[in-house]
Amino acid sequence: MVKLFSINRHSSQSGHTLTELLVTLLILSILLLLPIIFLPNSWNSYKTEEVAKQFKEDLLLAQHLAMAHGRTIEVSINQTGKEYIIRDTSNNILLRRPFMDETMIFHSSSLPLTNIRFLYNGNPMYSGTMLLEVDGDTYRFTILLGKGRVDYRKF
Repeated sequence: MVKLFSINRHSSQSGHTLTELLVTLLILSILLLLPIIFLPNSWNSYKTEEVAKQFKEDLLLAQHLAMAHGRTIEVSINQTGKEYIIRDTSNNILLRRPFMDETMIFHSSSLPLTNIRFLYNGNPMYSGTMLLEVDGDTYRFTILLGKGRVDYRKF
């Protein structure tokens, strides 16, 4: 007679203990919690960088509007009203943008905050630097006289 299946009557029970399972679950839960713990810090950094980038884009918009319309465009920052305004020399408001973050504070360094102007050819009337503080991060904006380039760096 041919034996088709062999039955092992002496089977061993080689499983994991309760302690090993609990240690494994603990390690997995810690690994899953790590991104949640570090996510707010990276989100905060991303948010402040976006605020600075948006302000730079608005300065470049003012420069391009000056070239497109062929007249002087002014960017004025209203700290108390928590907004900045882009307007032409006829006082027509082209853009009114409220501060993107409640903690935004502008500081004048060598560029007056109420006198950021771009001439009809896109060159700035004054060059200099100013500081933007957002949620504890500080950015230095520089407007160069020759080419009218706008640059910012995080301190």
